[in-house]
Amino acid sequence: MEHEIKRKKLKGWNWGAFLLTWIWGVGNKVWVALLAIIPGVNIIMAVVLGMKGNDWAWQKNRYLSPEEFRNNQKMWAKWGVVAVVLGVTGSIAVIAYATRQMEKLDEIDLRDAKRVVDVRELITSVNHYKQDNDRKCPISLDSLVPKYLKSIPSGPSGEIYQYQADSEECKISVKLENPENSNLIDDSLPGNGDIFDQKSDDLGSYQIWGAE
Repeated sequence: MEHEIKRKKLKGWNWGAFLLTWIWGVGNKVWVALLAIIPGVNIIMAVVLGMKGNDWAWQKNRYLSPEEFRNNQKMWAKWGVVAVVLGVTGSIAVIAYATRQMEKLDEIDLRDAKRVVDVRELITSVNHYKQDNDRKCPISLDSLVPKYLKSIPSGPSGEIYQYQADSEECKISVKLENPENSNLIDDSLPGNGDIFDQKSDDLGSYQIWGAE
């Protein structure tokens, strides 16, 4: 009878059981709490444990008094709050980190796209030059200024585009930050790592139509 009276006094919501579910269950020998490990059952079990936790923990363990029991469960509740705070903080940190990494990848892709656009612009100007000079490549990119280009572009990070000329074959190359971007547009040597190459012949007559 006395035991039943104590059980009635201990009725109420158990925050430790609700927040820590199966961890609380193992610590309090309430093995049914292990059902909270099952996806989809965990939320339901958390509510059940919150409602029935005091009763089950009292039955499974021996305490000298209700006060000892309450103090023990208060400790579990504190640890539950700590676990939730750490979990939420950790989740926010992971999301923030993942978001920043995605932003960095977007920034890299934008810079690589700018490099590809610059290379195509340079090759287009080279083709215009070749149209006016018996299909011969310019000795250097400086030969394109000012008739074919107002100025020689530099990469978004200040890098210089590499130019190679051999008779009628001319090629411009640039190193990309993301090797996967090397196949953006008409790479003359696909699969050559993080180098984007463009030969004048790759663009064909399409790029020469605008020549004056």
